[in-house]
Amino acid sequence: MTISIKPTASGSTIEQDGSTVLSVESDRSVDIDSGTLHVDATNNRVGIGTSSPDFKIEVVGGTNNGIHIKDAESATVYGGLFTSGTPSLYLVARSNHPLNFGTNDTERMRIDTSGRVLINSTTTTSGLSAQLFVKGNGSSGQYGIGIGYGTSALEWRVMYMNSGDGTLYFHNGNNYATLSSAGAWTNASDERLKNNIVDIKYGLDAVLNTQPRSYKMNDVEGDFIGFVAQELQTVIPEVVSGDPEKQLGVDYGSLVAVAFKAIQEQQDIIKALETRIQALESN
Repeated sequence: MTISIKPTASGSTIEQDGSTVLSVESDRSVDIDSGTLHVDATNNRVGIGTSSPDFKIEVVGGTNNGIHIKDAESATVYGGLFTSGTPSLYLVARSNHPLNFGTNDTERMRIDTSGRVLINSTTTTSGLSAQLFVKGNGSSGQYGIGIGYGTSALEWRVMYMNSGDGTLYFHNGNNYATLSSAGAWTNASDERLKNNIVDIKYGLDAVLNTQPRSYKMNDVEGDFIGFVAQELQTVIPEVVSGDPEKQLGVDYGSLVAVAFKAIQEQQDIIKALETRIQALESN
């Protein structure tokens, strides 16, 4: 084997048996094995698999070639960052290992070997086969899943469970509804959340003017009962919401208050009739 150093017009090269293995340019750029590793001293860039990197570190390779991380002792490949023949970037864990993400030297999220996403947890609970599992405790300020369009109160809502009570909370910064472990839904209804509290104006007359319906949905199989939003809106508009040009919905829960008021009014009628009957019978 013959090693030689030769000057060139732009720098110098190191050759092995007549083939260039390393070249140094006048700007101190270094190239090893024709682009296997290239250091661009002018632009402070490093290229692997390319002699003209466009970024601080650029790796160019074929399908499944890129950056792979291997254990030095066992030679096990644990993961890699590469492309796969299409304009897609893959960050993967190999050899039946999870893909972990963390901050401050602590794991925060992982994709396990079954493809499930676990946040703030390394395992799912027994019997849970969900593809996304978020562990959070509202009592300790670690909330679960948040959905919103802004950061101010009423512009978002978080869904979480407190440790031990089995209740699922839906909180928006001002109020929360809950779903109990038994499946019972509870609305936010605390007096401290309300103002201008008065008796409702709907009762027996409103109930008699509604049109309970039986119907089929256009996109769901089966028979259903309920109300048509547009029909109910003419009688009790407070329980109908939505965009008239897109879709209206009915707050069936609030109709309970109307039914209670109708029963109370009906009971007043019954009591009045009982009083009249007693008066007639006593004569």
